[in-house]
This record gives sequence, C-alpha cells and structure tokens, in this order.
Amino acid sequence: MTWRIEFDAEHGIVETLYSGWMSPSELKDAVEATLSVAREHAAMRYLSDCAGLQGGHSVFDLYGIVDFLESCGFSRLSKEAVIFPQLEHAAREVEFWETSSKNRGFNVRLFNDRDSAIAWLLESP
Repeated sequence: MTWRIEFDAEHGIVETLYSGWMSPSELKDAVEATLSVAREHAAMRYLSDCAGLQGGHSVFDLYGIVDFLESCGFSRLSKEAVIFPQLEHAAREVEFWETSSKNRGFNVRLFNDRDSAIAWLLESP
C-alpha cells in the first residue's frame, strides 16, 4: 500500500502519509479512507504528508478528487495542511491540488515541514 492513515487524538488531526507511485484508484481509495477516519472521529483537521510521494496520477485525477470532495459535501470549515513532496514534478502536482482546492473554497495550504503544517492546523480559525 502506498498510503497510511493515523489519527492524532490529542490534536484531532487525521494524517495521511502518501509515498511512492500512486495510481488514480489508490489515490481515491486513500482519500475515501481518510474521510472515513475523519467522520469516525468528527475531525476537521487533515495533514497530508506527501514528502515521499513520487507520482503515478495526473492533475486530471487530482481535479476529479476535488470534484468528489465537493459532491460529497466535504466541509469548507476543514483545514488541510500538505507537506511538499521531495520530487519536483510531484511538487507541481501538489501545487495544482492547493490551487484547485482553494478555487472551490477549501482551506488548503502547502508546507515544507511537518512542524509548520501542524502549527497552522492548530491555529484558531
């Protein structure tokens, strides 16, 4: 599996770690599983650690995920912090994710490191 989900109960953060090459179906599975964990814990803070992500899907697939989030009623009060991938082409895809998400009204921000990402997630609205 190219992804793993953990829940930080102390801070109410659902963390998804993405790594390697992720096919479009693996990406969608990861997003659906992340949402399931969030619903289970009534969480609205997400940390997407893409540092080890290499690719395997396209910007069209990412756009489809944004469509999916909008269609399933994903809360615009949620916050998602995304840690940049190390590879340049994967970083461009993550930048596209941020832009597409923000264009739909979702609160997504990119970070170079985990500490900054968590600090932002824990800030008051």
